[in-house]
Amino acid sequence: MREGLLQLLADSFWKILLPGLTMTIPLTILSFAIGMVIAIVVAMIQVANIRVLKQLSRFYIWIIRGTPLLVQLYVVFYGLPNLGILINPFPAAVLVFSISIGAYDAETMRAAIESVSSGQMEAGYCVGMSYWQIMRRIILPQAFRTAFPSLSNSLIGLVKDTSLASNITVLEMLMATQRIIARTYEPLALYLEVGVIYLIFSTILTGLQAVGEKRLSKYGKREKEKAMLSIRNIKKSFGGVDVLKGIDLDVEKGDVIAILGASGSGKTTLLRCMNFLEKADSGEMVFDGEHFDLGKITKKEVAAIRRKTAFVFQNYNLFLNKTALENVTEGLIIARKVPKAEAIEKGKKALDKVGLSERYDYYPNQLSGGQQQRVGIARALATDPEIIYFDEPTSALDPELVGEVLTVMRRLADEGMTMLVVTHEMNFARTVSSKTIFLDQGKILEQGPSRTFFENPKEERVKAFLRTISHAHLDGHES
Repeated sequence: MREGLLQLLADSFWKILLPGLTMTIPLTILSFAIGMVIAIVVAMIQVANIRVLKQLSRFYIWIIRGTPLLVQLYVVFYGLPNLGILINPFPAAVLVFSISIGAYDAETMRAAIESVSSGQMEAGYCVGMSYWQIMRRIILPQAFRTAFPSLSNSLIGLVKDTSLASNITVLEMLMATQRIIARTYEPLALYLEVGVIYLIFSTILTGLQAVGEKRLSKYGKREKEKAMLSIRNIKKSFGGVDVLKGIDLDVEKGDVIAILGASGSGKTTLLRCMNFLEKADSGEMVFDGEHFDLGKITKKEVAAIRRKTAFVFQNYNLFLNKTALENVTEGLIIARKVPKAEAIEKGKKALDKVGLSERYDYYPNQLSGGQQQRVGIARALATDPEIIYFDEPTSALDPELVGEVLTVMRRLADEGMTMLVVTHEMNFARTVSSKTIFLDQGKILEQGPSRTFFENPKEERVKAFLRTISHAHLDGHES
């Protein structure tokens, strides 16, 4: 029986691989190529800020990202014939996958285009280039280099998504496998085999991604910019107890810095001092090139810095007498003097971004903890901050609500938002943050790139902390 199964797998391998080479790979490449054209066009419409086209592009992205890919396939292949539009399975699959990948990658390209320094456009104008010439020859190549890892992941994901085309009778690898199973009644072995073949394709693409990233890294590297925010020797005590004992930290644009440490190590106090919810006893801050003495800082200087930052609280701190939308717009209208209509537009955009387009008129007590925290994030985003401080944003949430908040934060990180995050979510710190710092007894005991920090911590205290957190995480899953 075992020999028979091995022979079946050997015989079926090529019968499954052939549709992969003749159908799955062409379907993936063609769909991705068309999808990238769509993504670039939609992204350029977004940054060009042409109101009508921008609204249409947002609607397109909302529809495609909000509906299952399988439903889109069914609508095109089975629904369009009812309107007299006949379409064969392969073109239908290409159409749907292209439109889907275009919607997702449009946001990636938009963020990448916006990350290119505005000085690049100005320099292009000064040498006589037109807007479209600058976009084509200067901005888009730099944006593509930034977006390359995310676009590569999108392509790898598309390879696996093509298996859905079997539902509209496209003879790709999954359908070929299902036909063999119908004859042999060996589903487990054959599904594992097709899984291995998908894995082979994905691994090849991952290797090509690494080669591409290496080649792109050899040219056009930006000269390292000065830190957008630096703090030096921040000290703070309460009742004679030293809580911060001289903290130094540099934050560069786009950094996502995870701040770890045991309770009482000074994590929250550090954030509150940086946003002046607590006044530091002494220290210096350089923000966007301006120098501030934290021991002598004025209210006017504090207000100016706060206009560039935002704070997301552990316990939400929403205004209980205001709706979700009013929570977002109140500061814009009252403190920043933004016209009400513009503030409402900004507020709705921010709430849409965190997935609360259906909750504009809900009061805090009508929202779950996760929804309240997302309102808090929307309130922060609406002010267009340069930096957002997050003070343990998930610690007050039930476990099942943590994911929805972390998803929003991951999206912000992907879009280049600069964030300082006090957290006990180790997976977030490991996989999303660019840098991790560890506070112990009011001092930074260890800091470094997050991957190095977690894979090769130097200090014994840090190693013990990570082991404890890891065991607690496992115990939580077992219970």
